[in-house]
Amino acid sequence: ANTAPDRIINTAANIISKRKEAKRVTSTAAYNKAEAEAVPVDTTNVLARIKENSNLYGEGVADALQPFMKRISKANGDYLRLKAIKQEMETVAKTLSDDPGIQMKGASMDLREAIEKASPTYKQANAYYAKEAEAVKALENTVLGRLSKVTKEADKQKVFADIFNPSKMTPKQLKEIKNEFIKNDPGAWEDLVRGHLTNSIGKLSEDSKTFANTPMELHKLVFGGNRKSANLLREAVRGTPAAKTLEFIDVALSRAGSGRLKGSPTQPKQEAQKEIERRTGNVVTKAGGAILQLFKNLVTGNFTAIKGQVPGAEGRLKNVTVGLAEVLTDPKYVPRWDAIRKLPFNSTAQLRAIYQLGADINEGEY
Repeated sequence: ANTAPDRIINTAANIISKRKEAKRVTSTAAYNKAEAEAVPVDTTNVLARIKENSNLYGEGVADALQPFMKRISKANGDYLRLKAIKQEMETVAKTLSDDPGIQMKGASMDLREAIEKASPTYKQANAYYAKEAEAVKALENTVLGRLSKVTKEADKQKVFADIFNPSKMTPKQLKEIKNEFIKNDPGAWEDLVRGHLTNSIGKLSEDSKTFANTPMELHKLVFGGNRKSANLLREAVRGTPAAKTLEFIDVALSRAGSGRLKGSPTQPKQEAQKEIERRTGNVVTKAGGAILQLFKNLVTGNFTAIKGQVPGAEGRLKNVTVGLAEVLTDPKYVPRWDAIRKLPFNSTAQLRAIYQLGADINEGEY
């Protein structure tokens, strides 16, 4: 069973939980400080306001407020007792309707202001708590919050699409989520990117002849076929070992696709070569045609050039290609990719090395 969604969901839940715990710990420390510095609270105006509203709004309001008026009076300005009374009034206000509820809430706010006037530290603690509570609420309303609440098996398989949805996610938002994941569980982020690529590449038909331009179709599957999707993926791997590899795949598939279109590539051969050298760090002697050969063979399953040199080269295209989702994102494959990039660009040796890596993953040999 694929456990990646569970790990991703659990990480999202842990991020939310840690933010809540941080709020609780810091708020508790602030309130403890206020308690240590507590001075008597003047409740004269609070009591006068309760008495006035009890007479003004009638029996229902008086019945609700009078018990609290007596307790406030008996507290004799004690900080802790008044704080407890205020919290109880806030709770009761939520259970009442119409004027009794409105006046109970108002009286609790008056009492809070009286306590804050006596204790600036308490006021600061309230401000911090409100700010952090808002931050937690905002976080819960993001995709992280939605992920943290996923329980149904059918919804678990949608977590990859939820994150890499260009209509709902920007690279900036993705970066913030990525940073949170990496701080909490880097492996969960690798699972997320890998799962997205696996699902995307997995859409490649096993009959590759259905594609008029297979390299470009594969590029669309990996990068989403539009700038927004591509930018999300690039941000997802930025700063990770997969970044250089993805850049390599981006350039090579793009050039392979351009080479299969009618007419000449849109850029002169020399410019294309320079671009590939700049973006991949490879010194190349050929461009366009050599890239075409590399990916034409790789994505069409035509391994004549390497047949006999790679065991199982006639294997199913889809399984080998999906295996590339693993090698694109997992740090343990960095040495293999480093070695591949050092080979002559688009040479038979490089093709063989890429295919072998995908085959190793597919066959569980690496």
